[in-house]
Amino acid sequence: MIKILSIILLLFSTYCLSKEGSSTHHTPTPHRIRVNPDFSGESPLDFTSEINFYQGSIYTNEFLEYQTKDQWFFGLYVNNIPMITNVYKQTYAYDSYIGISKWFDVTKRIKIGMGTQSGTQLFSSKRTFLNFDYIQTQYEILPNLSIGAGAFYANDALTTQNKPWGASVSILYKIVPEKLWTEFNWYSGETNISGSVVNLVWRHDKDIKSYIGIQIPATNSGNEFAGNLGIIWELDSH
Repeated sequence: MIKILSIILLLFSTYCLSKEGSSTHHTPTPHRIRVNPDFSGESPLDFTSEINFYQGSIYTNEFLEYQTKDQWFFGLYVNNIPMITNVYKQTYAYDSYIGISKWFDVTKRIKIGMGTQSGTQLFSSKRTFLNFDYIQTQYEILPNLSIGAGAFYANDALTTQNKPWGASVSILYKIVPEKLWTEFNWYSGETNISGSVVNLVWRHDKDIKSYIGIQIPATNSGNEFAGNLGIIWELDSH
């Protein structure tokens, strides 16, 4: 089953890259908002490099994230770096954010966190202030299954319309504990940040993880399907 899922996701990524039908209309949209830290990681400092395959275009995202022992999380995110694209638009190219969040243990199985991510389009001639604030709860139902739910506020520059409030849902399922798991994130609405992301993550060793996945746009959001390929380096694991 794992091999079949990987093949399907890889074929989808290839399809997104090769199909040219809508490439002339592609505008990079904000990368998914990252609000679910990796509490199981052995390193306080992680670097992630991700490639997104759109129809006829390739963009990359680069993330640097740091966590403290008392569950403060800090992140630097540079998204939508164009690599291959037929039409280059800077609406959200190089959109960059600084993020900070704090998580609390309510019980051994329940966590609650709140945070913010703010930034702008680094190389755009019309920079705007992009902001996303959220509160999130995570509940470990079983040792291999966790769910999360929360609410968020995003400003008009990020959503591209006056619909700032929304809800989010996340699911983490460990197929093989400490080795292979799936991550699902969903954001409500029909705005620029709405939609779902599903990733299959594989830990190669204590320092390196990789993943493959799909970004699924919300109906009427104007976003596109995309395939994901990423690698995560744990820079300070022991």
